[in-house]
Amino acid sequence: MQVDGLIRGTGLIFQRSFKELICARSTLLFVCASLLYVFVSGLVLHFGGDREDQNKLFSTIGIFVFLQGIVPLTAIYFSISTIRDEISQGTIVYLIASPLPRASLWLGKYLAAVFVCELILVAGMTLAWLVSQALAAEPRVGGELRTATFTTLLTVVAIAPLVFCAVGTMLGILYRRAMMLGAFFVLGWESLVSFTPSQAGIRELTISDSLRTLIYHLSVDNPGLRSVLKQASMSKKLDIPGTADALQVLAIFALSALAIGIVFGGRKDFEIATKE
Repeated sequence: MQVDGLIRGTGLIFQRSFKELICARSTLLFVCASLLYVFVSGLVLHFGGDREDQNKLFSTIGIFVFLQGIVPLTAIYFSISTIRDEISQGTIVYLIASPLPRASLWLGKYLAAVFVCELILVAGMTLAWLVSQALAAEPRVGGELRTATFTTLLTVVAIAPLVFCAVGTMLGILYRRAMMLGAFFVLGWESLVSFTPSQAGIRELTISDSLRTLIYHLSVDNPGLRSVLKQASMSKKLDIPGTADALQVLAIFALSALAIGIVFGGRKDFEIATKE
């Protein structure tokens, strides 16, 4: 009976939160950010595709602009805003007072944020691929973008929101200044620590490092991309973690963050607050 209530409650909260996120004005901002990435990738392919390997260019922009910038910022924002908006508007009090299990509230909002992120980010990556593929086929450029390059990046882009949204959900539940902490997490911790030397032993504590590890193992037919990853973020020695290890780290990040958020969110008292 409790499981049925949890599933039903999660579905109801998901529908409500998904509609709110889709209709929010801020969603347009992140759609524009994805379109900006499409423009930048096409611009780079147009002017540099005749001098560099197109697959290497597309992958490099996809990793260091989209995957490490737009993707985490989008996921962290939506997962935090869907919770903090309820708190600032005071509606969180009525949701908690409803007969729905409190865990379904956090799970439903987490899934809504993930789904909205997937729509925006997967569409952005796909459109960037189509535009770049058309530009690479121009006689002046004379190159060819392999489908494997696109599928590799798309797979990792689809996985990333599952983890980043879990962290954002936890921050949104626990902290009033969750947006500030989320920005620090992405721009400080993830952007800086993930590029520290492997000898320091802290790079493995970031989500981005495991995502790049997945790309490394999935890009067997893209030696140019592998060399970029090894120079920028991987160890010079051949001690790169395996695919299973990277997936395990990502799963630990996501499940731990969700568990912490659900446990503390089940005990925390929420009051009507001024708009944040």
